[in-house]
Amino acid sequence: MTTPRMNRRSVLGLGATMLLLAGCDNAKKEADKMEKKAAADKKEEGDAKKEEGDPRLKESTCGTKDDDGGAHEIPVGEAEEGPFKMAVNYFQPAYMLPGTADMMPSYKESLCHLEMDVKVNKEGVKYGWTLDETPAGLNITYKVFDESGKEIISGPFMEMNAGDGSHYGTNVPLTAQEKGLVGTLQKPGKFTLVFNIAPPKGYGLHGDARTKVEVDGWFKPFDVKMEWLYTGEQLKCKAEDPTAPIKKG
Repeated sequence: MTTPRMNRRSVLGLGATMLLLAGCDNAKKEADKMEKKAAADKKEEGDAKKEEGDPRLKESTCGTKDDDGGAHEIPVGEAEEGPFKMAVNYFQPAYMLPGTADMMPSYKESLCHLEMDVKVNKEGVKYGWTLDETPAGLNITYKVFDESGKEIISGPFMEMNAGDGSHYGTNVPLTAQEKGLVGTLQKPGKFTLVFNIAPPKGYGLHGDARTKVEVDGWFKPFDVKMEWLYTGEQLKCKAEDPTAPIKKG
């Protein structure tokens, strides 16, 4: 009579232990779930605060009382690779003077002007340039991809001068918008810009003992990738007549 009673107690004890363990396991899973959610919420909150002060998400003052008549450049990103330091930004389309207008899409047919400021770094001095010089004759092309990896637009970058100096750039045609290059301050579009930087063609390098550059030939072409947070704010600066005086407010 004693043995069966002991067995029943053992079974009941084992069952209680299993229920306790299951309860602990469920509690641990729930705690892990809550911890992951809290971490995700914290990251999202941090990203939101980070974006609040992001210069890429700054509202344009074009057409307001605070309009200073400038280009209101919106930064894309910066990089340093090979012989160069590079900074990329975009703003309203550029109106090109007669004689240079056919080098890229026209002001009215364009969505924005995308430009790259290229400066020579210490590595670049070896090719005979001076430090922080804008090198002439580079062959630069660009491609824009959406988040799925689909190519939106591509083309060459040309060398040109603006009021603040020389740079490389192009007007991005309105067709890019039709193909998906869209975004707002509230919901910025996230794209990838890939630049290919290649050396000049028909541009000689001295090789004799007295005047030789420090290298034995031009650098190899290389790619530079940047994330483009696009808001379309530059369109506020686009005017019916780009040559007319700027009206403030």
